[in-house]
Amino acid sequence: MSITIPPAGEYTIDPGRSAVTFATRHFFGLGGVRGSFGLASGRLTVAEPVEESTVAAAIDAGSFKTGSGARDRVVKSKQYLESERFPEIRFASAGVREQDGEWVLDGTLTVKDSTQPVRLTVDEVAAEAGTITAHAHVRIDRYAFGVTAQKGMTGRHLDLALDITAVPA
Repeated sequence: MSITIPPAGEYTIDPGRSAVTFATRHFFGLGGVRGSFGLASGRLTVAEPVEESTVAAAIDAGSFKTGSGARDRVVKSKQYLESERFPEIRFASAGVREQDGEWVLDGTLTVKDSTQPVRLTVDEVAAEAGTITAHAHVRIDRYAFGVTAQKGMTGRHLDLALDITAVPA
């Protein structure tokens, strides 16, 4: 784990150079599923002190992709994400801090019409030539957001990995 505190300032997340990937289980935990979401937009504010920094990001719910067209259509449908009605999954930070030797980013995640607290673990941050790159991970319980279709057949938890690139705003 390597954390470099970037220079204070405003940064825009570059969706083309950022990724949100996930892993989950399906069919009663027997099969693995990997996939991704596209990032729609985002903004980082690096503050002094760094604990006052903020992050806001929007994930394109309709970009859900696992490589199975049938599964992807079902997940985007009313059964799961309702991506036509709720086109974005939103994250807003409430604070960043060092805890037990790790950096954590507390915030809220809004999926459909449900907002729940989440805590991301920040694994790596680098700042070079004005560009910030960061990697973080979090485990999401879809039931907490009211996404409860096909219990047993579809994994309850998603392990998300976020690879973010941000440039000066």
